[in-house]
Amino acid sequence: MTKKSICVYCGSRAGDRPSLSHESDALGRGIPEVGWRPVYGAGDVGLMGLTARSAHEADGDTFGVLQTYLMDPEVGKRDLTRFIVTETMH
Repeated sequence: MTKKSICVYCGSRAGDRPSLSHESDALGRGIPEVGWRPVYGAGDVGLMGLTARSAHEADGDTFGVLQTYLMDPEVGKRDLTRFIVTETMH
């Protein structure tokens, strides 16, 4: 059976709304509860990174795709279930 995926795309930081961190954590924990996996930009920072960490901590599969030039600034999350580094998104 093919695992369903959901694309996660959100802001790079919570800014002046700390509730966004709470919601990102809840989303990350909830995705594996329904048997899905998050697919996102593979960074380990910001709200997307928090969502992926939470899914990982909930024993969920995680899938990230990151362009080479973003490895350092986005702190590529190397402990994902599937981690792809590519030159371009094409």
